[in-house]
Order: sequence, then C-alpha cells, then structure tokens
Amino acid sequence: MCLTICFCSFSFPPPISTCFLMGPLKQLKTMFEPKRLVATLVMLLFLVLTLCAVFWWNKKGLALIFCILQFLAMTWYSLSYIPYAR
Repeated sequence: MCLTICFCSFSFPPPISTCFLMGPLKQLKTMFEPKRLVATLVMLLFLVLTLCAVFWWNKKGLALIFCILQFLAMTWYSLSYIPYAR
C-alpha cells in the first residue's frame, strides 16, 4: 500500500512542473491535443485505477499491476512531447 501511494504521489510532479514552464492553461491545452489525447487519458486512467485498487478494493496485487501500467503510461505520455518519439 505504501509503495502505491508513494508511486502515485510521484506521478503528479511531471505534469505540474511543465505547468510552471508553460503556464497552466497552455499545459492543459497541450495535454488534450489530438495527438496526445489518448496518452493523457490512459495516464490519468491508470493513476485513478491504482488509487482505487489500494483504497477501495484493497487488492495489493492489482495495485502493483496498475503501478507498472501507470509507469508505462507515464513514459508514453512523456514521449508524446518529443518530436518523432512516438
């Protein structure tokens, strides 16, 4: 449980740090552009599913699987900002 909470709390700073560089409104616009919309939604979905697996469902194995998938989704989301990296 502690691992998943720490992992989820470390997933918030990357999008927030780019808000500092670009500004919050421009960050939201770029997050939901058509070319990275799926990556953004998948990243947010696995973040929520990880927290649900820990707090509501109490399934530690499922939470660990969601942590791995969340890491992969965050990698895909980060790569969507690099030209020709997808």
